[in-house]
Amino acid sequence: EHGAVEPERIHDTVWMFADNILVKSIAAAVLKLYPQLQTGLDMAVFCSSGWCPKKRRYKASYHLIFPDVVVDRPVKAWADSPVEDTSVRMGCHLTVRDHVVCCLTEEAEPSGLLADLRNELLCCCDELIAHDGEDSASDEREADE
Repeated sequence: EHGAVEPERIHDTVWMFADNILVKSIAAAVLKLYPQLQTGLDMAVFCSSGWCPKKRRYKASYHLIFPDVVVDRPVKAWADSPVEDTSVRMGCHLTVRDHVVCCLTEEAEPSGLLADLRNELLCCCDELIAHDGEDSASDEREADE
């Protein structure tokens, strides 16, 4: 059955590559915004990975929660909320997210451990797509050469 070995490879790559460089880089980015947490930053990780029938491929999704980082969300959660609309100001949760994305992007360019991790994950994706019988990105790159 498809999905027994390949998802484990993706999961192992995310969590084991270069001594957990992805999680360490995310935590470092959060600590740049919250230096008062330098003495200790708790983190909980939720995994909601699995087979996506629509895309016909395995998708890995990890949600990192930092309980000590409290952010506001000044946007109505539902249309008929009795709370006044404060959507004119971007929520702090988006600022933190954007900061982490920017830090990861900068660290992954042009080389380094995060760039290597990205390449390794792309290789996993190519192999999964090839395993499904679809054209892989690596096959397309070879055809272009």
